[in-house]
Amino acid sequence: MSYPKLSDAKSGFYIIKIIVCAALALLLCYSVVLRIRILAQGVWLWDDEAMLTLNILSKDVGALLTPPLDMHQNSPMLYLVIVKTFAAIFGTSEAVLRLYSLIGFIGFLVCFALLLRRAFHLSWVYICLGLAAISTFVVYIRYSLEVKPYMGDVCFIFLVLLLYRLYKERRVGLPLFTLVCVICLFLSTPSIFFIGGIFIFEFLLNLRKPYSLRLLISLMICGVIILAVFAANYFYWMKPTTDDAYMVDFWNQNRFQIRFWNLDALKHDLIILRYELLEFIPFKNGLTIFWFFLAPAGFVISLIRKNIYTAVIGISILLLLVASNLGFYPISLRLWLFVYAFVFLYSIVFIAALTLRFLPEEVCRQKSARIVIQVILAGVLLAGNYSFVRAGEPASENLGAWDKGMRVQPLAEYVNVNIEEGESVYSYFMASNILRYELRYRAQKLPNLREDMFLFGTIDMSLDANEVVNRDGGAYLLFANSYFPVKRDTMVYDLLSNVEGRGYLDRVEEVNYTPLYWFAKEKSELKTGVEMELLSQTPDGQVTVRVTNTGKTYLETEESLHPFGMMAERRGAVQTVLRLYRQEELVEERLLSPLPYPLAPGAQCELGLQPGEIQNADSARIELVSEGRFDFSELGTVSLWYNSQVWEITK
Repeated sequence: MSYPKLSDAKSGFYIIKIIVCAALALLLCYSVVLRIRILAQGVWLWDDEAMLTLNILSKDVGALLTPPLDMHQNSPMLYLVIVKTFAAIFGTSEAVLRLYSLIGFIGFLVCFALLLRRAFHLSWVYICLGLAAISTFVVYIRYSLEVKPYMGDVCFIFLVLLLYRLYKERRVGLPLFTLVCVICLFLSTPSIFFIGGIFIFEFLLNLRKPYSLRLLISLMICGVIILAVFAANYFYWMKPTTDDAYMVDFWNQNRFQIRFWNLDALKHDLIILRYELLEFIPFKNGLTIFWFFLAPAGFVISLIRKNIYTAVIGISILLLLVASNLGFYPISLRLWLFVYAFVFLYSIVFIAALTLRFLPEEVCRQKSARIVIQVILAGVLLAGNYSFVRAGEPASENLGAWDKGMRVQPLAEYVNVNIEEGESVYSYFMASNILRYELRYRAQKLPNLREDMFLFGTIDMSLDANEVVNRDGGAYLLFANSYFPVKRDTMVYDLLSNVEGRGYLDRVEEVNYTPLYWFAKEKSELKTGVEMELLSQTPDGQVTVRVTNTGKTYLETEESLHPFGMMAERRGAVQTVLRLYRQEELVEERLLSPLPYPLAPGAQCELGLQPGEIQNADSARIELVSEGRFDFSELGTVSLWYNSQVWEITK
């Protein structure tokens, strides 16, 4: 059997490589376009973004660079100055505030590609694979569109590594390299660990071989300068925030404990890795887990090949773990965002390691088998990110950045359209800073709302409930999620249960499980309404009616325990009730049928009722009631009246 000529095989192989690179490049471009599209939507900030934004926009540069920032916020100083400059030039929209993160992501892609090419000597087909995998990674989509410095952290870490490569090539001198490292310290806090890893490795490397005393002294001087700048930055800028009781508690809970021989410490490490570092990774598709097998294998292969950049990265990660163990750098996804860049990098290194140079004709089949394996592994690397195409869509309980703020936006817009003079808005503390930003800096979106209409919530639910109840007129209760859906927030339950027994609480709207409520102390302030229409009746007494929600609040059911299904007693479920009267006095009451499902404003349902025999009564009525609260007849709603063995609608 004859094999194809080697030249023909090479030609076909390169054509395939070009096609693959083009396809991966299109995927990369689509992911960037997707980000720009999300940015253009003007998705509202979520709580953590809003807190940092209020610091940036409300303070002048001097106050902004005077620690600590309000609301436990902390970001690198140059990051704050750059974002404030963007806002001063281009305006205070959400897109402008998030522009830094998008630029940081694009800069990271460039550094990543150049590092793979120069430091790991990979061909462009593998570089394109890495770029496509990174750009479609849902966590990087999220953080490339946030008013936070974390995407910039990843960019500057890879910039430092790339500059180190240029330093090794003698294209960048040590003084310039040191200067850039110093600047990076004011843009990215975790870059210090990689800068430290580089200087430690360089010092050790130059000790092992015939060394230049001048070079060692230069390395020591530059290292001391960098360390001094970092220490000054830490004690002036970071320590006032890290010493805050809230932050101390958070950092202590998320310390990495380097005591692998201790079972409790090991369990602690596994728990924080699972819930802090891997919480948002889409393991459900079953493919993502393979990344964490490919990457360690690629790391080991790179070490075996004596790649000095892998050694630097390894030293840097060890420094990070030691710092975490000492309580200086907690395990948290946003602070360790760069880890996933290295996961992709070493996964690509492993896949590329399966490539051999074009073999002689007699072993072409083995080469083909290796290519098949590579294609499968590359597919696994990309397929784990399949859900990225849904980025920008507000999924039910997905807490992506594009989704968090959107839960506040439609509810606030509803209130903006429907609020009347004399009414108030209570904003749950997770929504308060978002709304402060919108009212102060994006007021054109909510023209009918003013800050004096708002009761901005605190973390004290009893105090908040008193504020709502004591305010004249009714109040909208506006909620937002943060790190988990509102329906799982026990503080929300505390607030609603406190308010419920002191007036009337109705659900007005709900968007992706995030509700808007209306609270009224008096029945006259209720926004609920209902109509009952007689459709048919039979000689045996069966009555069919149509119920229409004519108000602005939901009509709840017996199954949807109000609110959130968490209340101890069932209040507000809409029931049909038969009432028998003798000489205008109530002598008997029978519950007939509840609504089959919650009715949103404008919705209808039909009920088949069996009133049964009516004896020893002068008259009978079928009425709608809000269980435990009021009769709809008190609000002027019609009821069914039994007259001469016929049911009729009457006021």
